[in-house]
Amino acid sequence: RRTAMARVSPSSGTRVGHAHATSRLFAQCFAFRVLNAFAVRTYFNADEFWQGPEVAHRFVFGYGHLTWEWERGLRGYAHVTIFAAVFKLAAWLGVDNTFVIAWGPRVAQAAIAGVGDVLTHQLARRWFQSDTAARYATFCSLACWFNWFCAVRTFSNCLEAVLTTGALVYWPWGTPAVGTASDANVSKEDSGKENARKNFGTANRVVAVALAGASCLVRPTAGLYFFPLFLTELIRTNTKIKFLCLECVPILCGTIGAGVAIDFYFSKKVYVAGWNFFLFNVLEGGSAAYGTHAWHWYLSQGYPAVATVFIPIAFFGCLSGRNTTRTKQSSGSSTLKSASKHASPPVSLRGAFWWEPFLVAAYTIAGHSIAKHKEFRFLMPAVPPTLAAAGGCLAVWHRDPAKKWRAKKAVSLILLTQIPAAAYLGWWHQSGTVPAMGMLANFAQNGEVGAGGIFFATPCHQTPFHSFMHQRSRVPVRMHFLECPPASVAGRTEGAPDEADLFFANPGPFLQSKFPLHDEHNEDNAPSHVVMFDGTSRDPGVAQWLDERGFAMKRNLFHAHFAVDRELQARVLIFARQVVDGRAGETLEEELTEELEEDLEEAEQEVAAPERGVGSGDVSHRAEL
Repeated sequence: RRTAMARVSPSSGTRVGHAHATSRLFAQCFAFRVLNAFAVRTYFNADEFWQGPEVAHRFVFGYGHLTWEWERGLRGYAHVTIFAAVFKLAAWLGVDNTFVIAWGPRVAQAAIAGVGDVLTHQLARRWFQSDTAARYATFCSLACWFNWFCAVRTFSNCLEAVLTTGALVYWPWGTPAVGTASDANVSKEDSGKENARKNFGTANRVVAVALAGASCLVRPTAGLYFFPLFLTELIRTNTKIKFLCLECVPILCGTIGAGVAIDFYFSKKVYVAGWNFFLFNVLEGGSAAYGTHAWHWYLSQGYPAVATVFIPIAFFGCLSGRNTTRTKQSSGSSTLKSASKHASPPVSLRGAFWWEPFLVAAYTIAGHSIAKHKEFRFLMPAVPPTLAAAGGCLAVWHRDPAKKWRAKKAVSLILLTQIPAAAYLGWWHQSGTVPAMGMLANFAQNGEVGAGGIFFATPCHQTPFHSFMHQRSRVPVRMHFLECPPASVAGRTEGAPDEADLFFANPGPFLQSKFPLHDEHNEDNAPSHVVMFDGTSRDPGVAQWLDERGFAMKRNLFHAHFAVDRELQARVLIFARQVVDGRAGETLEEELTEELEEDLEEAEQEVAAPERGVGSGDVSHRAEL
């Protein structure tokens, strides 16, 4: 019995030690990502707000805008569930104020990003079987400008990337090199009594397939890069029937069933979001409505912009696996003698074939290149494996005395290139629209927003919406924005302008038509606040409309130094007109004066009326007047 305990205790102690180290690493990464979440104050893409927190706000609080994708059943609610839980908890605790509802989802996303950092750490440890490689990979993950800029935003792509990284950690990669800690190629720091694959992560195909299924549930496009991985495993494995029939098919059915159940719970409709997504974007070509790019855009522009200097570093990290394979095949026992002469044998890619990390990124790029519409954020799943391989390369150089200088130079290069990009894009570039919503929320809370509400005279979906305007009273603030659904959805002929196009083609007459001076009830229905970019305000028709309605500029916010995908929008302007009892129009002094004059006139008429008698009631009535 004592012998059995001696055999079990080291393994149990190792597992506890790894769990404690992982928990500590997550706490550190989570703290970093919370800081990251509040430091990023810029606008990137509308889906960050309109396809996550806005939908969750509608479900929990009863109001919020659903874009046309939800009406068509193109999106699933699995990702929205996270933010709905945050809002439910805030409402239950009675802390559902504007700040908590606006930034609570960001904190939840910071936790998800922290998990992603830990999984990148574990992926490098699995591939390179080295704690040094894992630490460098964590550094790369935290230093990467695109992770700083995008990982804490509430995109479904960010959750997809984390689930994909988890699947890669447990994926059954090829193992051409050493297998046990007694082999010469295992570095001294990584030696132990257990098998090296157990020390540095054991493949678990079922867990990997389940995480891949969850990734596809969140983003159906994940199937584009998982399919070749599954096909490779099907060819490689000796248990093909088990893999296909007992693992893939049940998990696929469970994923579809879970998606249908979640979507029905939220929408009370039965549909398969992934199938609708495929029909619209692939068969109907609907994704092209939001812009098209050349087939090579991800390879020539997207991936280099996202991964930057990590690409060549990751390339050398993968090549280290090629050198390891050659050394093992050619030197055999001579490696043992060579290793005994060095205190720290070199680190290399030993947990996978040398080309496999590159294939992961290649599958992601190739899969997303099929669609005509392309965006930088779609490449999020390709970033963690690139950073893991880059971390392995830094460890390879660090452990080789002749190349250690390379690691120092590479770290300096990473910091010099990543920090400026992360700071500028996260703090300054397109930084006006998000803070503007906080100001508008304060105006609404102070009763300054009239019955006409707020009108966003900007390109559609350039700001957050109700999730950033939440009031403790849970009464929605009236808001309007320029709609821009695809022609096939809105029933327009192909090429016909949408509402946003009509506005920017002739903004002055558009405003006069949408907000006439007096409607059929002889009421002024114009908004009390208007948000627009500085370029729009310089249009003569817009300037005339603002002047006629008594608008004055209330806020002038910096937004951008240069144009991105449209004309330069340098500043965000908030115009307002004075409000009386929730109505925009006359000043308080004018309205009170008019009401007082009416009351005095009515009183004089009653006093001057013929006497009805000299009763006490008459006397008191006249005294009151």
